[in-house]
Amino acid sequence: YDPFVRYIRVEHEGSDEKRLCLAEVIVKEKLHPDGLGETYTYDENWLESMPNIASDATVTSGSVRGGYPMANAIDGKSNWSKATIACTGKSPGKNWIQLDLGEPKAVYSVDLIVRSDKQWALKGAKVTFLDDQYEVLKLHELDDDGNRVEEYDDSGDPTGT
Repeated sequence: YDPFVRYIRVEHEGSDEKRLCLAEVIVKEKLHPDGLGETYTYDENWLESMPNIASDATVTSGSVRGGYPMANAIDGKSNWSKATIACTGKSPGKNWIQLDLGEPKAVYSVDLIVRSDKQWALKGAKVTFLDDQYEVLKLHELDDDGNRVEEYDDSGDPTGT
């Protein structure tokens, strides 16, 4: 990922029957929280040792399904009960959820946790990474499990990675 990502936007275009529902968004930062001189110990648990910087983000959306507030996307609970899931409504053009990290961050990874029964899965969703000027850095298309299918650069060209 490019450093200096401030906004992460997940959106579902297409059918008005699509909701965008996330049980949790986990964002890992490349930089160690104790400063530039510190590094992570790279063992089998190194990724888990990185803090989830999404927990301090501000979450907004184009619409909200009643009873499924956006704050649930960063509450630290990844099960998919109603109490811990964030959902948009089904309005065309309003099926998006955006995280504002507050300031540009060196993002290492983003995990989008969906319902385990795959209802309202991420097939066809796009994840856009933007800088603090709201310029597109990268765009990812996702499969049903939230895995990246294709990555595009800021010009919309496939990167081949």
